[in-house]
Amino acid sequence: MIKWDNYLIKELALRKCIIVIGSGVSKNSTDNFGKRPMTWLDFLNFANDKILKKSTRTEVKKLITSNDYLTACEVIKNSIGRNQFNDLMMDEFHTPGYNPAPIHETIFKLDSKIIITPNFDKIYDTYSTTTSNGTVIIKKHTDKDVASIVRNHKRVIIKMHGTIDDVNDVIFTRSDYAKARTQNKEFYTIMDALAITHTFLFLGCGTNDPDIRLMLEDYCYKFSFSREHYFVIPKGQNPKSVNEILQNTMNLKMIEYSPDNNHQELLNSLENLVTLVEVNRDNIVDKQDW
Repeated sequence: MIKWDNYLIKELALRKCIIVIGSGVSKNSTDNFGKRPMTWLDFLNFANDKILKKSTRTEVKKLITSNDYLTACEVIKNSIGRNQFNDLMMDEFHTPGYNPAPIHETIFKLDSKIIITPNFDKIYDTYSTTTSNGTVIIKKHTDKDVASIVRNHKRVIIKMHGTIDDVNDVIFTRSDYAKARTQNKEFYTIMDALAITHTFLFLGCGTNDPDIRLMLEDYCYKFSFSREHYFVIPKGQNPKSVNEILQNTMNLKMIEYSPDNNHQELLNSLENLVTLVEVNRDNIVDKQDW
């Protein structure tokens, strides 16, 4: 079981902690036939097989092997055409109708005011809006009122890479990232501000996302004496030396757990975290210490 920091528990209890949900959380879901959502890597390999020219497929394989997923995605999209690429995305991330998993329910019970996700699937969004009777607000990186929403008391999910409902506006390729940072500067200013004023808890995320990496590296070197954010990963995902570099360059506290039995330890630990947070909230109310 993960031993959660008292500071993190208090931040969650005060709703000063933002939970960032990555594709590792979506991977817990299945559709009605047992299919799970593809990871970014799985999708790239799947989409690459649709390229007719063998030499291009070989080049994409090299890019994927070197972990240059953004360029690989760009080449695939250009090679098979935007329409076919968009159809593949819809078929994978929208059409199956993935069901929420227990981890989605547990994250919802933590009752964070702000959830941020780079996922453009709708698994957590749908669960949250249904469970809350439609009171959770969904915003994406292109919306102009994100700053207004994060300042009020409503619960909000921020889709930092867009949503599969608007497949032409998702951030998935190298040019998508460049375009978004140019056309949606205000949104990234808000993300930077939240990183300064809130504690982030990353669940099911990778450290290769350019937006997340840039935000955290900027935060780390501008505010070198500030508190770290929390990044939860399976044991063995990174060598110890790599984790140390990530901690030092992005001001993170890496929290490891056993990935055995379909990451059961993470779910158990999050369920325990819900209990700890609820107890802490009761204490805050009793002492009026908010």
